[in-house]
Amino acid sequence: MNRESVARENAIAELARGTDGAHRDFELAREEIAIMNIGLEFQEIWNDADMIEVRVSAWNGTFGGATRVYVGSGRLDEAAATLHGFPDNPSDSRELKFAGVGVGGAPGGIGLRFYCIGGAAHAWLEARIESVCDLAAPPQSVVLSLPIEPAAVDLFVDQLHSVGASGFGIARLNGVVRL
Repeated sequence: MNRESVARENAIAELARGTDGAHRDFELAREEIAIMNIGLEFQEIWNDADMIEVRVSAWNGTFGGATRVYVGSGRLDEAAATLHGFPDNPSDSRELKFAGVGVGGAPGGIGLRFYCIGGAAHAWLEARIESVCDLAAPPQSVVLSLPIEPAAVDLFVDQLHSVGASGFGIARLNGVVRL
C-alpha cells in the first residue's frame, strides 16, 4: 500500500470512530433526556377568568402521550384536593378525569388512576390519554403505567394548587426511574 492509501484508510477509520462515538453520545443523551422526562406534566397553555387550557403529557420511558384539556376555574384545586395525602393506606385508589378540547365536542381527554400495589403501598399511576381529534387524522390513545413516590405526589399537589391559583405554570409529577 502506498502512503496515500494508508492515510485515506486511517482517515476513514477515524471518521467512522467519530461517527460511531457521536452516534453513541447522541443515543446516550437521548436516553438521559427520556429518563429525566419520566412522569406526568400539566402545563398551562392559555387562560382567562373562567378556564385554563392545559397540555397534559405523560411518559414512562417506553410509552407516552399528550393531549390538551380545558379545566374550569377551581378544577385543578379540586384535583389537588382529591390527591392530597395519597396514599394513606395499601388499598388507596383515586381517580381524576379531564375532558378534551376536540373539534365540535370530539374525543380527547385524560383519565388518571392513582393506586397502590402490595402491602407496602407501592404507589402507581395509570394514565389513559386520548388525543384531541384532528379532522386530518384519526384519534390516538395510550394507556401507560408509571411507578410514583408519595413525596412526589405531595409536590405535584402543591404545584397543581399553584397553577390553579395563578392560571399559569407547570405541575409535574416525577415518576420513579426503573433501569
